[in-house]
Amino acid sequence: MPYDPFLYRSPEGYAVLAKWYDEALRTFRVPITTRYVPTRLGQTHVICAGAESGLPLVLIHGYGAGSPLWRQQIEGLADRYRLYAPDCVGQPGRSATTPPSLLDDGWSEWLLDVLNGLELPRAAIAGVCLGGWIVMRFAAFAPERVSHAILLSPVGIAPFRIYWRSGIPLVLNLHNDPTYFGQRLMRMVFVPPRSNLKFNREVFHALSLVVKHYNAGALAGMSAKPTLREIWRGARALIKFVRGEPKRVLRNVRVPTLLLVGQHEGIFDSRKAVRRALRHIPNVRAEILPNVGHAAIYDAAEQVNARIRQFLDDDFIRR
Repeated sequence: MPYDPFLYRSPEGYAVLAKWYDEALRTFRVPITTRYVPTRLGQTHVICAGAESGLPLVLIHGYGAGSPLWRQQIEGLADRYRLYAPDCVGQPGRSATTPPSLLDDGWSEWLLDVLNGLELPRAAIAGVCLGGWIVMRFAAFAPERVSHAILLSPVGIAPFRIYWRSGIPLVLNLHNDPTYFGQRLMRMVFVPPRSNLKFNREVFHALSLVVKHYNAGALAGMSAKPTLREIWRGARALIKFVRGEPKRVLRNVRVPTLLLVGQHEGIFDSRKAVRRALRHIPNVRAEILPNVGHAAIYDAAEQVNARIRQFLDDDFIRR
């Protein structure tokens, strides 16, 4: 997709992120193809891999990320499943540059278009971080299209931890140089104090490029130099996640659901997330992975992949 000044801080920064994406695709150790599917928000780019006859599994990436960061899941699951990893619109990647609103069903409508474009009447869908929230909302929005929902370190179940000195300045674009706030926020999220975790180099490199060159507030509807109206809109989106989704949304997620969170989750309290999920999501398996943080899909990829396989296989055996 062409350079969009709303999403990227400069044409040079856009070129840096595009180069990273191209290089990341070349690191896959299993065969992949790519394609575009039409949606109401424009073309969506999708990485495809795996067994043509396998159960379809759609992977929704997190905030400010891109589908190449699903590499370890795609490599680890391609022998059994047909995998589709779309680049979310309005985020770094190759998809259209217009993001839907976080305050309505826009993301569910976009994901519905993606499934239609891939000709998938029904699929298992996994999401990480913001992608987990998208999957959770979609499972309530169109349950007939979701065979299984897999929520990996998802936002929206438990209340956010508020990072007044890094997260809010970064998302609301309250400083001309986002790098300091972005890297500070990443460390607090991925390697919280006293966790003794190490930051995955691949993830740190990719997200460092994102916080430097991508407009982090774009997803909340804010330009790099936001107006007061845009700041108000962004603040409403932040408040939504700080509180977590209401109980009625969780209760409407009735498909078989797997929730995996790390012991050292930096965005929310892992135990509160599991307790709230078990209390309100009717058909959920929930687990806290020991000695893991928010980056479980990278730092504990084998564990995550094994849990996904077991969840999908056990459920089909029961059926």
